[in-house]
Amino acid sequence: MNEHEITSSSGNVFADIGVADPETTQLKSQLASEILKRFRESGLTQTQYVERVGIAQPDLSDVTRGKLRKYSVERLVGFLKATGTQVRLEASFGVPAAKIQPYQLAPAADG
Repeated sequence: MNEHEITSSSGNVFADIGVADPETTQLKSQLASEILKRFRESGLTQTQYVERVGIAQPDLSDVTRGKLRKYSVERLVGFLKATGTQVRLEASFGVPAAKIQPYQLAPAADG
């Protein structure tokens, strides 16, 4: 019988697997997920979508395939802002990282 060791997650899979700078990697992954979500919800082709939001097609392609290494958090936030999404980044000092949410996304207010 095989015995498997079960390890509790830290709440950040990137930290759990030993990725350098796991907090930034997790944030970039979350931002990319939101970019992909908005693209899919648009129902447009990549070409139509990038023309509408004003980002380069290779950038959208990279982000939707999880190729995030060359993109900064600021650049990914810029892509989201181009879709009309309001992005708020929050920092909390003196509070354990596991107890704070690193970002919030909301549609931009009309008007």
